[in-house]
Amino acid sequence: YFTASKWAIRHETLMFKDPTRDERPVAVDVAVRFDKEMQADAGMIKLPVAILNHGNTVKFTEYSFLANVFAARGYLTVSIQNDLPSDGPMVTKVGELYVGRLPQYQRGITNIKFAIEEMKKRQPNADYSKLTMVGHSNGGDIAMYFAKQYPDEIKKVVTLDNLRVPFMTDG
Repeated sequence: YFTASKWAIRHETLMFKDPTRDERPVAVDVAVRFDKEMQADAGMIKLPVAILNHGNTVKFTEYSFLANVFAARGYLTVSIQNDLPSDGPMVTKVGELYVGRLPQYQRGITNIKFAIEEMKKRQPNADYSKLTMVGHSNGGDIAMYFAKQYPDEIKKVVTLDNLRVPFMTDG
């Protein structure tokens, strides 16, 4: 879908297909202020990038209220659908690393990396080298795990109710 809000924020849903994973669909909702996008397109600025990670089974567009907050502050906000109905159920396994959710975190990171590469083609005037990673619940765990794996690519991490991946205390 494509919408514009009263704050001059443009939302657009894009569907990417990852050829390295059997054409796995990776849907993203992009939110950006019109004026900031025009400045970036003119080469005047580089848009900071915020990646939003939703909780388990929550649709990526349901975080548009949060995407609007970041977009209003000048970010190119990318909200990624990390889980699909065809994915197996997430099972909690007490005693295992991250209670058995590591495959979901790794899939989320793969989705993020793929979506960033696709976004570079669509919006090349954004700063993908230092990301603001935002996540809620399982998405917060994905955000923290991404930050742990790629600390040099992180500017900030904002989590809401993440439970299983510890906060970084250095880096």
